[in-house]
Amino acid sequence: MRESVLNGVLAVFGMIKARTGLDMDGKELVGQAFGLENGRLIFSDVDSTSGRNDQKGFLLVYEGIFTGVRNVKSHSLAHDLTKEKAAQYLVMLSLLARRVEECKER
Repeated sequence: MRESVLNGVLAVFGMIKARTGLDMDGKELVGQAFGLENGRLIFSDVDSTSGRNDQKGFLLVYEGIFTGVRNVKSHSLAHDLTKEKAAQYLVMLSLLARRVEECKER
């Protein structure tokens, strides 16, 4: 279970790297990829308040996934994952992968 979740996170961040050509990780990668002013990828129209909120909100979600899931799951073999919790993580990661796929290049 731990490996599936960790591999899912790594796959999503691999997609971000592939779409942007950036060779970095974590908060730095997310900021360069999705930054509000100069990010390489945009989720929606950043000229509107709603679009800016979408961009900023998902930027924070990707940062949180890296810090709260990837870092935690990769630094210890111990985990609290049940089958249900692991499945929920994977569903969330599926959404994040889809958002990366659907991004427009800036």
